[in-house]
Amino acid sequence: MGPSRSAWRGGISHPERRPQASIGSLTAPRQHHLTIERKRAILAVWRWYAVHTHVAAEAKAASHLERQGFSVYLPRYLRRRSHARRIERVPRPLFPRYLFVSLNLAAPGWRAVRSTIGVLRLVSEGDHPLPLPERVIASVRAREDAAGMIALGDAAGLKSGDRVRIVDGPMADCVGLFDSATDQERVVVLLDLLGRQVRARVAATAVTACS
Repeated sequence: MGPSRSAWRGGISHPERRPQASIGSLTAPRQHHLTIERKRAILAVWRWYAVHTHVAAEAKAASHLERQGFSVYLPRYLRRRSHARRIERVPRPLFPRYLFVSLNLAAPGWRAVRSTIGVLRLVSEGDHPLPLPERVIASVRAREDAAGMIALGDAAGLKSGDRVRIVDGPMADCVGLFDSATDQERVVVLLDLLGRQVRARVAATAVTACS
């Protein structure tokens, strides 16, 4: 039974009632406040996000994003190309039609990414951009050489016996075993052709590790 009206009027109180009133009036709003602040803190963190570009528009999109003040990362590698009887190495995007942009979703202006020249879309779930784990960008940057290009092939840490896939040239999509590097640009891959193991020399940039 609760206290009578005369007891409350006379100033007699039951101490065990006061903490219950305090819990109901103070603690719940405080928890709600902390939840809002926590969400704001999460949004205020700078994270990397993937940007899907139009065809062959990676460099154009990166340039226009940088002009707007965004921090952009467009990983590239040197691809071997034969042109006019000459062999040359030209920069190519590591992830065709994708680049990365650093955003703080709590700051104004990040939606301008979506309307930037060369950008098709910001990779999102619904209307919310999906952040990339920091280890993804860190692992890619760890493979950069002194010129800032991503090292592929033997320079990427392949060792004898590793399974590799050829991704460029007449033997593209063939799977074999990495054997050795003949120089900085060519590697030897062991391929099974018609039941026989054949040694093939291909460009270092034309192979990638596979499981």
